[in-house]
Amino acid sequence: MRLTLVASILFLFAFSFFAYALDVELYREGAWVREELSVAPGTSEIKIEFPYSASFDSFRVVSQEVRIESISFSTLYLSDDEIPAIKDLKDKLKELEGEKDKLLVKKRSADLSFDIFRVVLNKIELRSPSDAQAWMSLIEDRTGRYLNDVRDIERKIREIDSQIDILRKKLKDVDTPDSRRKNVALLKLGDSSKGGKVIYSYFSPQAGWVPSYKLTFSPKDRRVDIEVYANLWQRTGKDWKDANIVLASIRKGASLLPPEERDLVVDIVKKESVLKPVKEKALPMMLASPVHDRDARFREVEAGVKIDLKRGAFVPSTGENQKLLIWRGSLNAEDVFYLCRSYQEPSAYRMVKVKLSSPFDFLPGDAEFFFGEAFIGKGDLKAMSREGYYDICFGSDERVEVERKAIKLGEREKGVLDKSSVREYGYEVKVKNLAKEEIKLVLDEVFPVSLDSRIKVELVKVEPKESERTETGHLKWELKLKPGEERDVSFSYKIVYPQGEDIELEWR
Repeated sequence: MRLTLVASILFLFAFSFFAYALDVELYREGAWVREELSVAPGTSEIKIEFPYSASFDSFRVVSQEVRIESISFSTLYLSDDEIPAIKDLKDKLKELEGEKDKLLVKKRSADLSFDIFRVVLNKIELRSPSDAQAWMSLIEDRTGRYLNDVRDIERKIREIDSQIDILRKKLKDVDTPDSRRKNVALLKLGDSSKGGKVIYSYFSPQAGWVPSYKLTFSPKDRRVDIEVYANLWQRTGKDWKDANIVLASIRKGASLLPPEERDLVVDIVKKESVLKPVKEKALPMMLASPVHDRDARFREVEAGVKIDLKRGAFVPSTGENQKLLIWRGSLNAEDVFYLCRSYQEPSAYRMVKVKLSSPFDFLPGDAEFFFGEAFIGKGDLKAMSREGYYDICFGSDERVEVERKAIKLGEREKGVLDKSSVREYGYEVKVKNLAKEEIKLVLDEVFPVSLDSRIKVELVKVEPKESERTETGHLKWELKLKPGEERDVSFSYKIVYPQGEDIELEWR
């Protein structure tokens, strides 16, 4: 009896260990996961499960006060019951499909009952007007109740179908070949009579985070209030519970907001072509998710900033977005103006120049823009570096009217002194301020730049004189408009090229 008890205790010790801490360093694409296990005295082996998406080569392990004699790897193939995320989704689907089946039975019962009522109704002989009136009232009441019941049942079925579609899409994302498999590292331990710790880590590409932003411009205070969110997700096959998460904020690129500045060039036609239209950029939609306020700490590293979320976080392995508020701040407006690139569209955009004073660089991400309390829309926020100056757009303003029309559009002429052809283009832009306050408007227009030495481009007229002229063919005017004031801007240019050739204008 005593030997059996001792053997049972030793067997218990042989597999006694528990998670001590879970640390995650999360990148935009991928995560380093580090877990620390406390090993009980007498433990002879430890089985560590980690995601199939994490390669064996990325697995690292060190020990304290215990000796690891050998490590072997294998792969497990999992059933539905062994994958909580899949099991939970399938259980919910089964429950919803059961509710739908009950509603379908209820609808068939209502249909059958009404059909029987109609059969009985057809066999009844009415002998007096009072009988007819009574039956009409009964028919109206019975038909009304039947139609209301059927409409209510069909509405509930549509709602359930919608929920089923959502769950099936989630299941499709979660139930992948990778999620059906799991890597296992078996650690054989040497002398562990005193117990100790085992610390292992691995890199999984099935995780990441992206920033999103909320920017609110207060015209009266000339201030931009910013909220920065971290959107976390992971599909490693294991929920991160009470995890210490550090976000790696490393810049990888930039994106641009409203109409981009474009150059117009002219060249000899080499093949049939047309003037390429400016493509509109679609604005991405942000997924709605609960927001959790998070007190974060920012730490400088060589390649950027690491953001320590301090308190333990929960991130499920279903891939669902976890949205955390990590920073709030306000930036004073260095300048407020309107920008109009009328050669692309007759609209004036509100622009606010700010200096980014924040504890970290802003990575490209989705953003919500507010002008005062008014929601302007959703769009992209470009990458921004600390202490840099940036123009942030808060949408177009219909109170600034812009009209652009062509005065001359490529009329052909012959050169007087040489064998050349000439085309002349001219444009007029009218702008009017319908706002109640004075505004500054930057008007940006273009004329072509030659790509061929045989082609000469000459500005004929520019009224009023431009504030800036660039080598890439941009004319810019800085106009101050009082309430109700209207201004005209016009310019024209001619293109001289060899006779017998043809030219094309192209956006670059």
